Amino acid sequence: EIMPPQMIPLKPKSSLGAALRRTINEGDRNNYEWIQNEQIKWISSKKKELINLGFQTEDFSDAMMLPVTGKPSKSNNKLMEIGKMVTDLMYNMILFKFKELGVEPIGAGELDGPFADLGPVDLIQLTSGIHTVEALEMVRSHLLSAMGPMLPKSNEGLYTSAAKLPKLQLSQVYMTSVMFGYFLRRVDKSYQVAKSMKILDEPEFDEKSAVTRLEGYLRRRKMPLTDTESLSFLDSEYETESYDESEAEDGKRTISIQDYIQRFDQKTMIQSASLMSQEAAVLLQEYQYAHFGNIRDLQKEMAQAIGPMESPQPSQDQIVKKITEAVENDIVQTIVITFADQRRLILEAVAFGSFLREVEDHILKKADEDILTPLPQLPLDADNIRGMLPGI
Repeated sequence: EIMPPQMIPLKPKSSLGAALRRTINEGDRNNYEWIQNEQIKWISSKKKELINLGFQTEDFSDAMMLPVTGKPSKSNNKLMEIGKMVTDLMYNMILFKFKELGVEPIGAGELDGPFADLGPVDLIQLTSGIHTVEALEMVRSHLLSAMGPMLPKSNEGLYTSAAKLPKLQLSQVYMTSVMFGYFLRRVDKSYQVAKSMKILDEPEFDEKSAVTRLEGYLRRRKMPLTDTESLSFLDSEYETESYDESEAEDGKRTISIQDYIQRFDQKTMIQSASLMSQEAAVLLQEYQYAHFGNIRDLQKEMAQAIGPMESPQPSQDQIVKKITEAVENDIVQTIVITFADQRRLILEAVAFGSFLREVEDHILKKADEDILTPLPQLPLDADNIRGMLPGI
């Protein structure tokens, strides 16, 4: 189990990470981008050297999962160092994106409780500064769903009303929002390309065949589907006019991003919602720990507070009642947080997930050798994924 120090921004674990962090703090954008891309190439060359020495993909995967208390061999140590460099690189790239927005991420200790005071943030930068118009509608739906039925109706109420929540619940909302942002960025990229090519307006639109056609076109143009530059290229190539929110040029309704996702089959839905790399999984585990502490301890604490139920299959209402009693009596760790701060926490988490997906794409594009370690496919359920997407 990874037990990182409770520190945000996370402390770099490699010399490369420390060097890039200094550049970020100095605010030298041009120098940062050059160093960032040079680090990708350097790490790529180092991984290629190890592969030439006979290391397999499984070796990198195993090294990423080694407990920090273990004593790795010299060869495993080299593999672990590569993993640390990649994780540092990814996190620094995310930090830089927040810095470009003028947003200071929530720091460690601000969610320790018993009261949270996250302070003001530029909500425009955390929303329209990151997401497309279509994606923003889904972010809004997710936000309303995550904040629950007690959400105040007035803006003043957001700042004057607060809720006492189990720390475990807040951590779950945060990580769900991160994964929502990751999923949304991945899907919105392909949606925007399909929209630019006017494929969405076809009467017999089929998501699977559309994606196949898009990939074929972009392969011929030698452009990755997830490359932001390819989107602008397609706009100029097809001289696409700006779309009305609901109508295409020929008067036909352009399907929304919600409808687009609704047409995903189970395999596509699971692939879209799955983390691409083990480095991303490790980074999220460290980040969650830094914000909320040991999640397993919080889970055990909640399980003990709920205790044995009278019924072998208790209803949702019975479980909620037990949790409410545990919160009211301070049997579990809690945080009193205003709805305004909840909003900031959720929007920042969605942004973090979106940036994480962008970072993975950028590394894949720039690396000569794939430096990301593939994450084994997890046994996800497409219906559960749809459950975190309100209106889908």
